[in-house]
Amino acid sequence: MSLGGMRLPGRIPLSGLPRLFRSLRPLRQERGLQIQQRLRHLAVAILLGFSHASLGVDSQRLTPAGDAAEPPFRWGLVAYHVDLPGYELTLSDIDRMADAGIRWLSIDLAWSRIQPDPQSPFDFAFFDLLVDAARQRGLAVVGKIGAGYNGNRPIAPAWTRNLDEADYLAALEDYAEATTRHFADRIHSFAVENEFNIPNVHSLIGWRVGVWTPDFMNRVMQTLAHAVHTQAPGAELIISVTPLAFFESGIERMNRLIDYDVVGIHTYPAGFVPDLALVDSIKGQIARARQASGGRPILILETGMHTEKPPWTETLQADYLEAVSQASRQAGAIGIFFYQYLDNRNEAGRERYFGLVTSDRTPKAAWQRYRSLIAREVERDAGSAAQPADRREASSSSR
Repeated sequence: MSLGGMRLPGRIPLSGLPRLFRSLRPLRQERGLQIQQRLRHLAVAILLGFSHASLGVDSQRLTPAGDAAEPPFRWGLVAYHVDLPGYELTLSDIDRMADAGIRWLSIDLAWSRIQPDPQSPFDFAFFDLLVDAARQRGLAVVGKIGAGYNGNRPIAPAWTRNLDEADYLAALEDYAEATTRHFADRIHSFAVENEFNIPNVHSLIGWRVGVWTPDFMNRVMQTLAHAVHTQAPGAELIISVTPLAFFESGIERMNRLIDYDVVGIHTYPAGFVPDLALVDSIKGQIARARQASGGRPILILETGMHTEKPPWTETLQADYLEAVSQASRQAGAIGIFFYQYLDNRNEAGRERYFGLVTSDRTPKAAWQRYRSLIAREVERDAGSAAQPADRREASSSSR
């Protein structure tokens, strides 16, 4: 999750504040509405992010009981998130992802693309192409449904801006049930909404329209969960959160409201300060999410680093990718999805530079690093699986 192209960290230690403000000096050179907008975003980030700086939880990994082998780690990629032309994917893109060893894709089944007009029939052609190509190459898909981004980053259609809560929920139900039913035999993991715990932050920066009360978001989440359970029974259901202040209370709220399987964390621990030492904060985020969810599996469903300009370089992006992968595995996450595959000129500010591949399909350093990392870790996991249980545990703890 980002604010005006600045990805929010889930936790910034107070010692990092001087570096934060030094890194923001270029903002003083901007003028007019642009600087006003960025300062507003920064104020929100400070309010929500720094308020969590003093909280801590034991981040020790929970060791599974018995000798049962863990399922393979999910090496993933956010392949299609916002319905903008620059994110258009081709079959060659799917081939490239598969050849790199990536085995999971996050694809937003964008309502705006499926039903751009309220009177139009649901059109799944684009997503049929992507999902079928992914499956043919051995890639599993997390289908994201119901993200309420109906502002300047379209995921929900613009016509939903004019609906009251009851009409929005009715239209959402139709879309969600049709979509999960259509893909039920091909997609076995669905993530519902997008960062349900901070919808009004999205509204503040223009990604959503209107006020999203907790009661309304509760009904949105119940509507989406019901669609998955009834139209794709047996599918894994993921909720996604951003680990800002008191995010645990949002998870606990969902414990009471819906039946879900996995918590997906969207986190950018080095979003403001280009310091890889901040990456270790992800371990505490995973521990707190696990505790709040009653011990459910935790998935890093979105993390990344932009390469707009120094000190955020392609080398730093590659180093971040490796460091956050290691920290996530050490903390017991079941997988990690990097945001994202492509740069996009349709986006604003730093948001356009989060790709591991440029908009003209030129790989950045992080792309090759990810490919090498996956190959190395898969080989290591295969070797660990062949070891006795006591040696497997020792090998895992040494990562």
